[in-house]
Amino acid sequence: MQIDLQLAERYAVLRLAGDFETYAVPAFLAEVEKAREAGRRLLVLNLRKVKFINSTAIGAILRARKELKAAGGGLAVARSSAFVREVFERLGLLEVVPFHPDEDEAIEALLALDPTSQTDPASPEEEAALLFRFYDQDRADRFGRRGVGAGEISTVEIQGLAFRWRPHLDPAEAEALFTPGTELEVKFRLPLYSRSTYYVTDARVVGCERDGDQLRVRVEFGELEDEAARAVQQYVADMALVREEIDRARQA
Repeated sequence: MQIDLQLAERYAVLRLAGDFETYAVPAFLAEVEKAREAGRRLLVLNLRKVKFINSTAIGAILRARKELKAAGGGLAVARSSAFVREVFERLGLLEVVPFHPDEDEAIEALLALDPTSQTDPASPEEEAALLFRFYDQDRADRFGRRGVGAGEISTVEIQGLAFRWRPHLDPAEAEALFTPGTELEVKFRLPLYSRSTYYVTDARVVGCERDGDQLRVRVEFGELEDEAARAVQQYVADMALVREEIDRARQA
């Protein structure tokens, strides 16, 4: 990712281009620190050329905002790509990090430091892809020839995850498939961490409940491979920071 820092008299502009992923976070934070050392506590991020951003990068932006705010400054985003704005909106972060259509408006807002009223941000519930299949053949047969179901991740924790599944079976029959202790193979991705990487692991059902026309299934991971374990740990830490910032926004 390319990073260009421009220092003005009372503020700094940081223009980013490329995919803002984990590897780029140290360089980004170094440029933020460079701006602070130069006495600039107001920072505009131009994200127009950022086509992808992951959860670690979002966490870095939130950390930068927190440090600048603690120093009496602030941070705003200008000219964001549609993808970045959509991610921040989905996480309820537009009320935490202001987005502006251009740099001039973002600069004006920061210089004015005019506090605005904040509505409650949404809970950061990610829409993530998940596929699952039963090891038990009787259960697998109910899904047709492939024996694979598709769900939507609702929460991710170090030990496991929860997903929603809209069954094509009778609700009671579907719920009976996910009795505690049932073993599954789950294949999942974390779009806010890595754009297209899938992780595969064994899992065990620890709970299942109906939620309208869907089932909410909680599973516990088996032994994750190293890459998957690192991804889950980093993602959980990133989302904890996001939730912390949302809580701060609600209390402001």
